[in-house]
Amino acid sequence: IERFAGAGIAKESVSFARSLTSERALSEARVAALAQAIRKARPFVAFRRVYREPIAWLREHGGLDADAFVDEWGRPLEFDGARVSVRSLGPDGKAETADDLEAEVE
Repeated sequence: IERFAGAGIAKESVSFARSLTSERALSEARVAALAQAIRKARPFVAFRRVYREPIAWLREHGGLDADAFVDEWGRPLEFDGARVSVRSLGPDGKAETADDLEAEVE
């Protein structure tokens, strides 16, 4: 790291890695929180309605900030009905890649 410090390359790389780590941690927390909110909403609403469009239902009735529905990269969190989970596409914005973040609802 020291030999590249003069050019600023290592410093920028470390800074980028730290920001990526904190963005990932914040997005993981949002994914988990939204999954938990969906779990908690189930008793109050018809089961099928919450699971058909739980994020839309929570936007309308959940009392959550708008930030609760987007990841740290500015993309909306998604509900996967087949897996019954909430997902962020991660920093690359592509589905089914290693950087995706996911939390099961059940």
